[in-house]
Amino acid sequence: MANALLKFIKSVAVQPAWYWPKSTGTPDGFGGVSYPTPELVYVRWDGDIKIVIGKDGDEKISSAELIVTQDMEVDGKIILATNIETPPADTSGADTILRVNKTPMFRSKDEFAYTVFV
Repeated sequence: MANALLKFIKSVAVQPAWYWPKSTGTPDGFGGVSYPTPELVYVRWDGDIKIVIGKDGDEKISSAELIVTQDMEVDGKIILATNIETPPADTSGADTILRVNKTPMFRSKDEFAYTVFV
């Protein structure tokens, strides 16, 4: 059952972005990670600077807060899309996901709202 709040989130998350999940990356042999073609997702990108607690427990400075309609992975990469027809060749200029908050919808066990900090 679609929750009214989830419908609202989908209605405001209209900015296209390219997303590379951390789990799809493979070491490139030079200390970096090589990713396959990214996934096109829709977000609400708010450029609000905040202090967040990262996965290691350290404080990190987040340069943006994103409202998204799907779960994302910490240490994944994301960038606002300038062209939704052609994905970027690599992750240059993409932001690293520092934290993902997953909040269950009211009266639901399987619907969630996600807030991502980059």
